[in-house]
Amino acid sequence: MSSVPEILERRLLKLLSKIGDEGILQKELWKKLNIDSRKGIKIVRRLEKQGLLTRQSIIHRGRKTYIVKLGPKYYVKKTIPSDVVNVPCFFCNLLEDCGEKISVNPINCPKLNSWLAGDP
Repeated sequence: MSSVPEILERRLLKLLSKIGDEGILQKELWKKLNIDSRKGIKIVRRLEKQGLLTRQSIIHRGRKTYIVKLGPKYYVKKTIPSDVVNVPCFFCNLLEDCGEKISVNPINCPKLNSWLAGDP
């Protein structure tokens, strides 16, 4: 099961992906994710260290703030190991929401359970 910070990380990256190359003001990010700045900055710094996002310092309305954008490592194409290439999750249209909603999770997924049981 995913922890709260991991779920917030996924939501943050998904939001930045939708926003695009222009990025978003850091304080707007907190509002859209409905989190406080203390919790948000921990997540942003962790993802920044991993290269998954970047922060650019700017002056907005006379105050220093940051624009948050996806980082270069977010775009690195990952290869799927051959022994898991047939896992149904990789081709599922619900993958992005899996685990975040009670009705969509790996525990009650008929396709995944069928695959794990060895059924064709």
